[in-house]
Amino acid sequence: MADAKSAHVALLPAKERPRLSLGTYVAFTMLGLGQGWLSSDALFQQVPQFQRTQPEGAALAAYMGGATTAGSMLSLCVVALLTVLHVRTSQLVEDASVACMIFATVACLLCGAVGWDATATLPPPAAPALLAGAAPASSHSVAILALAFFSGAIGALRMAISMPWHLRYDPRLISANLLGGTVAALLVAALSAIQQPGGACRFGPSAFLALVSLLSIPSAAALSAIRYWKLGELAPRAEPPTQSRAPAARRAPSLHDFHGLDRPALPALAADEAAELPRPSSRPAHTPPLDAAAAAALRPTCARLPGWAPRALALGGAYVLAQSLVWGVTPGVLPYAAAHASALGARPLGLNSHELLALCMQASFLGLFVGAAAALAVDVHAHVGATFALIGLNSAVPLAFALDLHGRMRGTPAAIALVLSCTAARGLEGFVVPAIFRTISSDEAYGESRAAVQRALVIGERLATTAGSICTLALVTRVLDREGVRPSDDE
Repeated sequence: MADAKSAHVALLPAKERPRLSLGTYVAFTMLGLGQGWLSSDALFQQVPQFQRTQPEGAALAAYMGGATTAGSMLSLCVVALLTVLHVRTSQLVEDASVACMIFATVACLLCGAVGWDATATLPPPAAPALLAGAAPASSHSVAILALAFFSGAIGALRMAISMPWHLRYDPRLISANLLGGTVAALLVAALSAIQQPGGACRFGPSAFLALVSLLSIPSAAALSAIRYWKLGELAPRAEPPTQSRAPAARRAPSLHDFHGLDRPALPALAADEAAELPRPSSRPAHTPPLDAAAAAALRPTCARLPGWAPRALALGGAYVLAQSLVWGVTPGVLPYAAAHASALGARPLGLNSHELLALCMQASFLGLFVGAAAALAVDVHAHVGATFALIGLNSAVPLAFALDLHGRMRGTPAAIALVLSCTAARGLEGFVVPAIFRTISSDEAYGESRAAVQRALVIGERLATTAGSICTLALVTRVLDREGVRPSDDE
């Protein structure tokens, strides 16, 4: 997004890069605290409390997932427009965009603290094709769904704004920034553990959302420090001096040039200068054969793909599939997975289904933090195999519990399996995503297409997550219609 001259920076090999100070890492970690998905994480941490008080019950998580992806589609249109038009913005505009994203997160959280419990009675849809067989609720949690919508819009813009913004900085700081987002998620989960939304609920969602909004203060301070002291900025690449191919200007000879020469030497000097003059030739000039690179450059542009295209497609495909399951499918089916794990009167680990759901969410954010910290400590490139391992691990266990396909596994073993699967899946996701974007940012083969590739990843991820949310909403209504599972009822 930056201007081509200012964004053309030197990307040195890892061994030749200068050592970054601890203060630089801390500043970029603090910057990630108040960005992106902070408001969405805070809302989903309150699902155990929401599903006991709101009219949608256990289906509220699926409705929130649909509203979140609908909001992200709004941001998707903006990102797609910037990608198609190849819009380049200045450094000041990029910094202002990051600041606006932080303040928008604060505004969303404070609005939720004021009126999260507002509901409205809506008429049933004329043709409920997607929700066929489900009894329409007489009222809906319009405030929570609106907050989820705007949270999704803000969260989708995080990768689209902050990743191109990071092109001016050392690629190692991408992991630090994403680690800040996971630190914020871990702090939100710790605050939720103190609150106990699935149990005694020591304080309400209003106080919870207001406390979470305080995390944006160090984020705004870190952005000011990075901008003022230019922390982590890459130096512009030193362009090699260009040599002019223009012939040297010839001057007329003077008498001083012939001082000290004998008269017989004058004809020889004139003959030498005459030999330097170009002579017309009747033979055609010999054209050297083109090498492979020059021949490829003369081919039509539409007939060839860039060399980085296969790598980008592999990384992008693994990324969008993983994100669609982690953030599109699992949050909607997790309430039903917790209900089936604690069915038949079993209270695994002494917890009811609400408390087990809260524990799964809190443990998953702990895994997310551990994975992001590992991505910061281990400077490796992304591996598609690890991402597909995340897909299999995240999709198998929660879906099996939600569909009641886990056999007679109940009680404590079921709860442990569910908690560990959520924790491991989020941990792998926290490790793989920074590696993917760091791989693209540090690879010189992408050239000036880095920002466009990153925006394309965001577009693909949002489309895949939207498809996953729609499938989850249909799946949830089938689970409700077939088994009548209501984990929102008190146990």
